[in-house]
Amino acid sequence: MAYILRKRELLNGDTTYMILHACRSASKGGTLVQKQVAKFKLSELAQKEEDPVKFLEEELQRYKDSEKKDNQVNLVLDFDFSNKEVITTKKGVSLIKEKNGSLNLGYLPYLHLYHMLEIDYFINNRRRYTKCEYNLNNLFQHLIYSRCLFPSSKLAFYGLKDCFGSKADYSLYDIYRGMDYFLSWRKDLLLHLNEMMERKYNRESFLLYYDVTNYYFETDENDEDFEDNNTLEEENEAPDFEKVNTKKAELKTESTSLRQKGPSKEHRKTPIVQMGLFMDEKGLPITYELFKGNTIDVETLEPIMEESVIDFKNSTKIVVADKGMMSFDNIAKIRLEKNGYVISQSVKKGGEDIQNWVLEEEGFEYIYDNDGELLYKIKERITPRTVKVTERDDYSFEKTSGKHVSSYNERQICIYSEHYAKRAAMARAESEKKAGKKEGTKSKDSKDSNYGCLKFLKKIGIKDGVEVEFDYFKSEVDKEELLKDAKFDGFYVICTNVVGLPPKAKPMKRDCVYTNDGFLLLNKVVTAQDIYSMYGGLWKIEETFKVSKTKGLQIRPIYHTLNTRIRAHFLICFTSLLIERLLEYSLNWKHSAMALKKSLSSLNGMPINNLNIYSFGYYDEVIDDIGKYLDIELDKNLVKRETIKQM
Repeated sequence: MAYILRKRELLNGDTTYMILHACRSASKGGTLVQKQVAKFKLSELAQKEEDPVKFLEEELQRYKDSEKKDNQVNLVLDFDFSNKEVITTKKGVSLIKEKNGSLNLGYLPYLHLYHMLEIDYFINNRRRYTKCEYNLNNLFQHLIYSRCLFPSSKLAFYGLKDCFGSKADYSLYDIYRGMDYFLSWRKDLLLHLNEMMERKYNRESFLLYYDVTNYYFETDENDEDFEDNNTLEEENEAPDFEKVNTKKAELKTESTSLRQKGPSKEHRKTPIVQMGLFMDEKGLPITYELFKGNTIDVETLEPIMEESVIDFKNSTKIVVADKGMMSFDNIAKIRLEKNGYVISQSVKKGGEDIQNWVLEEEGFEYIYDNDGELLYKIKERITPRTVKVTERDDYSFEKTSGKHVSSYNERQICIYSEHYAKRAAMARAESEKKAGKKEGTKSKDSKDSNYGCLKFLKKIGIKDGVEVEFDYFKSEVDKEELLKDAKFDGFYVICTNVVGLPPKAKPMKRDCVYTNDGFLLLNKVVTAQDIYSMYGGLWKIEETFKVSKTKGLQIRPIYHTLNTRIRAHFLICFTSLLIERLLEYSLNWKHSAMALKKSLSSLNGMPINNLNIYSFGYYDEVIDDIGKYLDIELDKNLVKRETIKQM
């Protein structure tokens, strides 16, 4: 809520100045409404006032001061600010519930971004065709606010639904029904969010970062190939979509559950679900896709490129990913669509040619810091590669069952970092320690393992008596393998088909060109350090994953069992993640997601009986910066209900 001064040039050459009262209208879905409170003509002011500009400034300030005075209430109060209570249902489930009609204003920055992205317009435009008697837009908003401020299960969220200002006219049953509607709009919503980011935040999607993580469930068992519908939370009665243009494939029950045991990032033994995420250069999420928990990372890139809201076939992109995505099928997919890639290659798994090249000292350029300390050394080459890739149809490019040998030229950049070398040595020492604990174990299997610490163990055949066959095999630490592994500490290779113009070359008419020999030629010089810098941006996607897990949204553990509810849960969480990261970006990354959550979740107001006034008792630097960003005053102890609605 604020007073602003606007001017308008008239056709007769005069100028009109208007003082407007701007606020958000709760009755109009939070849209900004401006009401004229005063009007002046410059010609009239010039006759009455010596300094019309000074008069207008003083008049504007008078309105602002009167607003502050109207909102002041002098009371001396002493009561408990702990505004949550725990209640227990008949089934023994504990819920956190806001008591005494308290309000949380921490949702205000998220409400602002929600409107900036026009999500309210998107939801309202579709909910009119449903038979819902409750407000789906309010439900979606509240689910996002709750995920950002008080992450919990949907059951626990139900106890918090009344603390976000807008009407919460839905039941617990309605929450799960609403999730089905949201899921039916998933593809359109992701397209809408990307369009809004491009239009309002100048999103550039030329350079894309991709990575995969997983989230665990609150269960110890895999789901079977059927789904259990016996719980209230997972009631599977579909809503009425007769008048809604929905994607039925989004809601159909799948033959195999997403919940499967797989290689957990947290080394848990519970079922997980895999999520692939694309991110832009600014560190903001673009789109995502879910995969079964037993899907390995490298097999996720092609499917998400096919299903993504990002157009890989008609617009040029550069995909940046770590060595977990390195497969020749993935590179073939990117090259066939005439895009670029920047993907790291494991030196230890790269073959003899790469291993010999990285150990050669010739060609390295040494990069030092301001104190003369070595930061890293770097070199590059363009080399042919001959690989085996899955055969594809000549027209559709779909994979077939066969394999064929393919050759292509590739730009490879080798980097040595002392910091990376120390990290690799520490990791190997930990693996050696674990391997030592398994030394002496017996096995009937003669095959050595390449997984984890087991790659540092070798098996020695043991036989009793004169039998030719071994009775068993005993494990012992392989010192030669440890020494071989240590040779490559600190080295890593980045593979790419991205190149640039030669120095002093004439600029092209286009931003980039895909050449006949499979390189993506950019309309600028692209050095080895430039490729290294592109690859270095991957830390932002790792930070985004941390925000989704432990630093803010706490997407895990997941309490849903049905595939449709799991997918709907992740749609809500992805939207929340985008808004959370967008808030950090809007504040120039000054405050972390954890700091934002801590401060905003504490911005609670207790009602003062019969006065329609709320008392707030928390304020810090984060709240101050958010108030400046939103241009609203959040430092007041006592605030009227009407003022909160206008915020």
